[in-house]
Amino acid sequence: EADIYKSEYCRIVEDCQGKEGLLSEREYSHYLSYLIGLKQHGKAEQFWEQIPEASKNESAYVAMMKMYHGNGDKDMFYKCLDELSKSEIKLSSDGLKMLRYWQERRV
Repeated sequence: EADIYKSEYCRIVEDCQGKEGLLSEREYSHYLSYLIGLKQHGKAEQFWEQIPEASKNESAYVAMMKMYHGNGDKDMFYKCLDELSKSEIKLSSDGLKMLRYWQERRV
């Protein structure tokens, strides 16, 4: 049932794409998380590359990093981590801890 909801949500967001101002940062973030949850990683990655930097937030970065980590894509994981650290996004305390953790473990 949850997958049906996620699929329908994704369909609605896809229908709204290209219509400026209809989707919020939060909706973009949910869409990205749902794509990843539905194992539509290619679509998630394509969407990630297309959305403006201003529409990306901490939870969207974390979702993408989890996807890259789960796929074993170390290069993309650290690319995403670097983008997050250089962004102007104000991170939560958990976000800062996560950022420091992975920066310290970079090999």
